[in-house]
Amino acid sequence: MGTKRLLSGVVVASLALVLSGCVNHNPVPVFRSRIAIGDRGIFVPLPPPSFTENPVQNAILDGRVDASTVVAGTRVVVQDLQGSADAELVLDEGQFSFEVPFEVDLRDNCVDVWLETDEGLEGSHRFLRVQIVSETELETVLGCDKP
Repeated sequence: MGTKRLLSGVVVASLALVLSGCVNHNPVPVFRSRIAIGDRGIFVPLPPPSFTENPVQNAILDGRVDASTVVAGTRVVVQDLQGSADAELVLDEGQFSFEVPFEVDLRDNCVDVWLETDEGLEGSHRFLRVQIVSETELETVLGCDKP
């Protein structure tokens, strides 16, 4: 009887030791803010006669955020994971809409957009791409899968 009790005590103590090693008791700050893509999505303000003949364009990302999450120094970060675009826009405190200019290759792009604070906290990332629909029309698509 004593051996069973000793053995069960060792099992319980070992299990408690293993489980306590898996728990992180240090709180991690979370910046919960998500970017919503505006009605225009990614657009070219002065489109060329043909997007297929001029696929590299200076575009603008139209979006908005929850203004209550924007503090001084919060910035919208835009990166084209397929190209070289890397743009930032610092938001004013309480600002909810934005337009970020960046260069994009309309044939091959994957745009990653997120909010970042001065402390380095990042909001949720949104991935989208812009594709040529016709010579004079573009379409913004959520996600980066190719058609």
